[in-house]
Amino acid sequence: MSRRCISALLLLTSSVAVQAHSQAVVHGPSGYPALITVPTALMPPSGTIGVGFSAAPPYNTLYLSGQPTDWLHFGARYIAITNRRYDDDPENGQSFKDKSFDVVVRLLEEGP
Repeated sequence: MSRRCISALLLLTSSVAVQAHSQAVVHGPSGYPALITVPTALMPPSGTIGVGFSAAPPYNTLYLSGQPTDWLHFGARYIAITNRRYDDDPENGQSFKDKSFDVVVRLLEEGP
């Protein structure tokens, strides 16, 4: 490969890495801080509150999350699983429900 091609490839990969690192922490479909749908260890900035609804069939999720300090994160979810019945009664159209709560404490600061 020519030097020009190698230089262009290095420039492209370094700019993608910088963009990925500088993106804000977002919440995935389940309310966790995530990259797309995979939970991540990144924590949002202090004072961040997240409230949302996600419809990723068969899961409908209502979530609340918060980052009160730079080392503490919490989250709560209420999930309706639409392809599961609540009970065996054919007249009851209610879907199965699930609830979860989590607390994340940062023990060590990441760094170089």
